[in-house]
Amino acid sequence: SQPSGGDASSLGEIYESLECCFCRTPRPKTDEELVQRLKHRVTLKDHQAMLDYSEHLSRSVPPKDAETFEMLLEASELGSPEAPGVLASFYEEGRGGVAKCRKKFRETLQLGALRGSVVSQNDLANEELRRGNYETALFWWETAAKAGDYWAMTSFEEEYGKGFVSREAYSDTVHEYREAMTSEERERFDAGMSEAGMRTLLPESFPESFP
Repeated sequence: SQPSGGDASSLGEIYESLECCFCRTPRPKTDEELVQRLKHRVTLKDHQAMLDYSEHLSRSVPPKDAETFEMLLEASELGSPEAPGVLASFYEEGRGGVAKCRKKFRETLQLGALRGSVVSQNDLANEELRRGNYETALFWWETAAKAGDYWAMTSFEEEYGKGFVSREAYSDTVHEYREAMTSEERERFDAGMSEAGMRTLLPESFPESFP
């Protein structure tokens, strides 16, 4: 999907992320000031700033897809975990002056997934499922779920319900998913009232192992 940013809500999210709890740098008062700060951080090769600035570029009128792609590419080269997942959409859709390429799409998702991006891990799981690589899809859903990602946990739970995930693997993943929560989320989860709505007990009717 196309990176979000540039509108009031997404700029506000970036704004919230910029306050430094150590140096107490004042937050920017305007969008223009925020953009200038991002540009400065970009010159310092801050890959997070590059990712944030790419969101701003993508929402320009008209969208600056080519600049966005180059910014994301550099952020990825500098080690950004999230940039590869956004880059992948350019290869999937053929935007930013690049040709559609399913191979590059998958390879870029793999890079993001290996760097720990749960977004890339989810997208890669779906891509592997599309390609018929079921075990690989399960692996990436399990990995993202253990990092606390709700959507991956939901997908992994669905596969458990179909009998494609062992009781042991499901139990271990639920445990790791729980551990990744905040204390408040964990309390809600244990009470059976979490937003995730995951099962706190393993249903006896589900299979013990793979067929």
